[in-house]
Amino acid sequence: MTTGETPEPKVAAFVTQVLEKAAKSSGQKHECETSRGQPAAVDQPTIATARLILRPYALADASAVAKLAGRREIADTTFSFPHPYSEQHARDWITRHTEGRSQGKEIVFAVVTRTDMQLVGSVGLKDIDQEHGQAEMGFWIGVDWWRQGYATEAAEAVLQFGFETLKLNRIHAHHMLRNPASGRVLEKIGMKREGVLRERVRKWGVFEDVAVLSVLRKEWPGS
Repeated sequence: MTTGETPEPKVAAFVTQVLEKAAKSSGQKHECETSRGQPAAVDQPTIATARLILRPYALADASAVAKLAGRREIADTTFSFPHPYSEQHARDWITRHTEGRSQGKEIVFAVVTRTDMQLVGSVGLKDIDQEHGQAEMGFWIGVDWWRQGYATEAAEAVLQFGFETLKLNRIHAHHMLRNPASGRVLEKIGMKREGVLRERVRKWGVFEDVAVLSVLRKEWPGS
């Protein structure tokens, strides 16, 4: 120590460093606890298939979604779509899915054609459970594009995304028994029927039986 120098400034500086380090450590711990308590947001890529582009939804899609989902044939075999289906319904639907992705709970893609970039439907995963490595797949295609294989092509791409990118172990889906076309799509992508839930949902005032199918990562042809 040089002549005339007092210890107080060094002590004060030392105490300040200790307090700052403790505060930083506490903040890092809080951030880790927060990230463990909430699922991480799902990064959403744009996926290209032979004929389709799967991209994130934007509120600008609301008008097209309302037009497609507004067809009674779409509402008839989906669990929760109302009829009539307004543009406000579409905006609310897109917003919910965007929030779900930010919470790590779901990821939904707009299905558009590569030739003219026209929106033709939707496909995605919801109830994403990283702890147990599983999620539920859902899809719908606009009536004017039925029987062109778009649902199968889009579902295959999302199945690959779920297994390869999200590292899921099990992906399941369901369909009303009176909608065998959706069941054929699920079987084409490798899903197997697990059973039937009797009168699982009520649509147009009628209780409907629902088939449940799934595929495991080890069963997936791409594994």
